[in-house]
Amino acid sequence: MKVSNREKQKLRVPDFIRLFRFAIKVSQYIGKKKTFAILEQFIIESRLNWIKHNCRKIKRTKNPIDDAMHIFYNLNQGLDFKDAVVVKKTDKILITQWRNFCPVLEACKTLQLDTRQICKKIYHRPNQIFLAKINPNLKFKRNYKRIRPYENYCEEVIELKK
Repeated sequence: MKVSNREKQKLRVPDFIRLFRFAIKVSQYIGKKKTFAILEQFIIESRLNWIKHNCRKIKRTKNPIDDAMHIFYNLNQGLDFKDAVVVKKTDKILITQWRNFCPVLEACKTLQLDTRQICKKIYHRPNQIFLAKINPNLKFKRNYKRIRPYENYCEEVIELKK
């Protein structure tokens, strides 16, 4: 029986809760800034490792935005665009509003952590580094004023800068 990406994500929630609980404890000894930096570096290494083992197998298009959609969102994140509203898509920019199940969001809600802080300090730079490996001119942005649970979606922008 095939397990859907949504079900896989739900199974990951306890792992994120344990990770963030551990991070809370560690931060009491080394501080929040160092703890976030360690977690961010772990995510960076994980993303780079994924690229190392998968990118050669992936057929690319001539459009970096399409490549970002497929490689970053579909293949790496396991996301489906049926869980997003594509606000704008051109050859230069992609603006999405994600409503997908998110284990980070669920863990943050459980532990009463601020997703704006967790996503910005731990996940933002790894996303940028990952996208730059697809194309060095791709830039990742997240609208931290439009992020769950403060909104009904998380708004992200991938832009092609030259």
